[in-house]
Amino acid sequence: MRGLPFQATGDDIVQFFSPLALSRILVEFGPDGRASGEADVYFTSHHDAVSAMTRDKAHMQERYIELFLNSTSSDEGE
Repeated sequence: MRGLPFQATGDDIVQFFSPLALSRILVEFGPDGRASGEADVYFTSHHDAVSAMTRDKAHMQERYIELFLNSTSSDEGE
């Protein structure tokens, strides 16, 4: 995720992707300890990660959020 409001919390991210199931959220912080506006979000399945991409360019508070898919199907290459 890129473009997060600097005050966004894990709960805000969970609500943004609801009802999809998230397994982990890593909010990035700069060397000064302030939020960078970026986060990595992990889903319980590749299908949920793909479904989450429908939220690309959606808004959280007054900011639009860019999403980038970094997931592959577990049966890819078989």
